[in-house]
Amino acid sequence: MPLNEIKITVTMYDAKPIRIYRMYKFYFMTKYCPKCGSSNIDWVLPQTWSKWRCKDCGYIGSLIVEDGEIAKEIREKWKKGK
Repeated sequence: MPLNEIKITVTMYDAKPIRIYRMYKFYFMTKYCPKCGSSNIDWVLPQTWSKWRCKDCGYIGSLIVEDGEIAKEIREKWKKGK
C-alpha cells in the first residue's frame, strides 16, 4: 500500500495513529546500504534493530538510507569504483 493512501487522523488525546504510521514506515519503507546502495540488507540480529548488515558489500552498522534517489547515486558510484 503506497504511503499516500494511508489516511491518519490524529487528535490531541489519541497517539495511536502516530504509532501506526511509524510502524508502517519502519517495516515497509525500503532501506538501502549507505556504502553500496543495495537494498539487500537485513538486521544483524532481530533483537538489535539498530544494526544492519548488507549482503552485497558486507557493511555492518546502524546508518541506513531510506531515500531511493540517494541510494541510486551511491550504487552508481560504488559500481564505478569496483
